[in-house]
Amino acid sequence: DPQVIDIPFLMRWLLVNGIILRTRPKKSAEAYGKIWTDRGSPLMFHTRRLAEKVARELGAGYHVELAMRYGQPSIRSALNRLTDVQVSRVIAIPLYPQYSTAATQSCIDELAEAAEHLQFAPEIDVESAFYEHPPFIMAFKELAETVLKEKEPEHVIMSFHGVPERQVKRVDPTGKTCLASSDCCSVITENNKNCYRAQCFATARALAKVLNLKNENYTVSFQSRLGRTPWIQPHTDVVYKELIDRGINTVAILSPSFVADCL
Repeated sequence: DPQVIDIPFLMRWLLVNGIILRTRPKKSAEAYGKIWTDRGSPLMFHTRRLAEKVARELGAGYHVELAMRYGQPSIRSALNRLTDVQVSRVIAIPLYPQYSTAATQSCIDELAEAAEHLQFAPEIDVESAFYEHPPFIMAFKELAETVLKEKEPEHVIMSFHGVPERQVKRVDPTGKTCLASSDCCSVITENNKNCYRAQCFATARALAKVLNLKNENYTVSFQSRLGRTPWIQPHTDVVYKELIDRGINTVAILSPSFVADCL
């Protein structure tokens, strides 16, 4: 996916076929083995349950389909099923609380490409990011509170999925403000309203508020960097080690960039 590995085609092909496919499948299989259940992948059954609940909430007059960006059921197959029942309008909801080109925009692009192959093309609307939408924040609060009350950690890490710095800089309309200062993501502005990092910090602030977490009791960080290119910071593994050095013994890690469990 050029939105995910956003480098020239030849370099992307060499990276995927020369490095990633030689090492990643084995590691991923071992990791999936640790979380697999009798119901299969947690990502699949939790997301399917979500789709079923959305269908019940909307009621008659709506037809809800689950789709995965990669794998099955695909976006194209879900769109085909919707057109088979002749819906007049499609409302697409990317299940990423924060907008990113690598995830959200990739889904939007795939949806648009799939729509081009339809004989009957309904109106398609895409819902925006919901990084501080109150029901999302309160749902995550409910999940987090259970752990925090049981474990009583000394510190909380809110760990979001990382992206390369160049991907967040790309949505800066000025080309000058993104990552230009240490506090550039401390508030949502016209310049950073589509910035993934800024939206992650906004999620963290909203969640910390409802969880009554003081600023000194939680840290925002980013996980899963790859390669030598700069990725957004601070990095989760670095933050974790710094907390150890500070004498912090118990840490709870929340991951508010996902709506369903996965690796």
